[in-house]
Amino acid sequence: EMRYEKEVLLVTNHRVIYVRKDLFGWQSEWILRWDEISNLRRADAGIEITLEVAKQRSALTKMFSSNEKPKKLLIVKNRLRCEKLFNVMASLHEKYKN
Repeated sequence: EMRYEKEVLLVTNHRVIYVRKDLFGWQSEWILRWDEISNLRRADAGIEITLEVAKQRSALTKMFSSNEKPKKLLIVKNRLRCEKLFNVMASLHEKYKN
Protein backbone atom coordinates (compact mmCIF):
# COMPACT_ATOMS: atom_id res chain seq x y z
CA GLU A 1 0.00 0.00 0.00
CA MET A 2 1.28 3.47 -0.85
CA ARG A 3 1.98 5.60 2.22
CA TYR A 4 1.43 9.14 0.99
CA GLU A 5 3.89 10.84 3.32
CA LYS A 6 6.73 8.46 2.31
CA GLU A 7 5.91 7.38 -1.26
CA VAL A 8 5.25 9.31 -4.46
CA LEU A 9 4.20 8.19 -7.92
CA LEU A 10 5.30 10.78 -10.47
CA VAL A 11 3.44 10.47 -13.79
CA THR A 12 4.68 12.53 -16.74
CA ASN A 13 4.19 12.42 -20.50
CA HIS A 14 7.50 10.49 -20.78
CA ARG A 15 7.56 8.09 -17.83
CA VAL A 16 6.21 6.83 -14.52
CA ILE A 17 8.53 7.11 -11.52
CA TYR A 18 7.95 5.46 -8.14
CA VAL A 19 9.87 7.28 -5.40
CA ARG A 20 10.29 6.40 -1.72
CA LYS A 21 11.59 8.42 1.19
CA ASP A 22 14.03 6.58 3.41
CA LEU A 23 16.80 7.39 5.85
CA PHE A 24 18.95 8.89 3.08
CA GLY A 25 16.22 10.98 1.43
CA TRP A 26 14.12 10.37 -1.66
CA GLN A 27 15.17 7.37 -3.80
CA SER A 28 13.55 6.14 -7.02
CA GLU A 29 12.48 2.50 -6.69
CA TRP A 30 11.71 2.16 -10.39
CA ILE A 31 11.33 4.24 -13.55
CA LEU A 32 9.30 3.13 -16.57
CA ARG A 33 8.92 4.81 -19.94
CA TRP A 34 5.50 4.47 -21.55
CA ASP A 35 6.92 2.26 -24.32
CA GLU A 36 8.18 -0.19 -21.65
CA ILE A 37 4.61 -0.80 -20.47
CA SER A 38 2.57 -3.28 -22.48
CA ASN A 39 -0.65 -3.10 -20.47
CA LEU A 40 -2.38 -1.36 -17.57
CA ARG A 41 -5.35 -2.86 -15.78
CA ARG A 42 -7.31 -2.31 -12.62
CA ALA A 43 -6.73 -4.95 -9.96
CA ASP A 44 -8.59 -5.52 -6.71
CA ALA A 45 -5.74 -3.95 -4.75
CA GLY A 46 -4.92 -1.13 -7.18
CA ILE A 47 -3.29 -0.93 -10.63
CA GLU A 48 -1.36 -3.73 -12.32
CA ILE A 49 1.35 -2.68 -14.79
CA THR A 50 2.52 -5.34 -17.26
CA LEU A 51 5.96 -4.66 -18.70
CA GLU A 52 7.28 -5.33 -22.18
CA VAL A 53 9.79 -8.15 -22.39
CA ALA A 54 13.23 -7.15 -23.66
CA LYS A 55 13.40 -7.63 -27.41
CA GLN A 56 16.85 -9.21 -27.59
CA ARG A 57 17.53 -12.00 -25.16
CA SER A 58 20.25 -14.59 -25.33
CA ALA A 59 19.45 -18.28 -25.83
CA LEU A 60 20.58 -18.97 -22.27
CA THR A 61 18.28 -16.29 -20.88
CA LYS A 62 15.35 -17.65 -22.91
CA MET A 63 16.01 -21.18 -21.68
CA PHE A 64 15.93 -20.28 -17.96
CA SER A 65 13.34 -17.52 -17.94
CA SER A 66 9.58 -17.64 -17.73
CA ASN A 67 7.31 -16.79 -20.65
CA GLU A 68 5.30 -14.52 -18.37
CA LYS A 69 5.80 -10.80 -18.69
CA PRO A 70 7.05 -9.03 -15.57
CA LYS A 71 4.45 -7.05 -13.63
CA LYS A 72 4.32 -4.33 -11.02
CA LEU A 73 1.37 -3.76 -8.71
CA LEU A 74 0.58 -0.30 -7.34
CA ILE A 75 -1.52 -0.82 -4.23
CA VAL A 76 -3.97 2.06 -3.87
CA LYS A 77 -6.71 1.38 -1.31
CA ASN A 78 -8.71 4.56 -1.89
CA ARG A 79 -11.07 3.58 -4.74
CA LEU A 80 -11.63 7.11 -6.04
CA ARG A 81 -7.91 7.92 -6.01
CA CYS A 82 -7.16 4.61 -7.74
CA GLU A 83 -9.76 5.28 -10.44
CA LYS A 84 -8.44 8.78 -11.14
CA LEU A 85 -4.83 7.56 -11.24
CA PHE A 86 -5.73 4.69 -13.56
CA ASN A 87 -7.59 7.02 -15.95
CA VAL A 88 -4.62 9.41 -16.12
CA MET A 89 -2.13 6.59 -16.64
CA ALA A 90 -4.27 4.82 -19.26
CA SER A 91 -4.72 8.07 -21.20
CA LEU A 92 -0.99 8.85 -21.17
CA HIS A 93 -0.08 5.26 -22.03
CA GLU A 94 -2.39 5.29 -25.04
CA LYS A 95 -0.98 8.60 -26.23
CA TYR A 96 2.77 7.99 -25.66
CA LYS A 97 3.33 4.21 -25.86
CA ASN A 98 4.92 4.35 -29.32
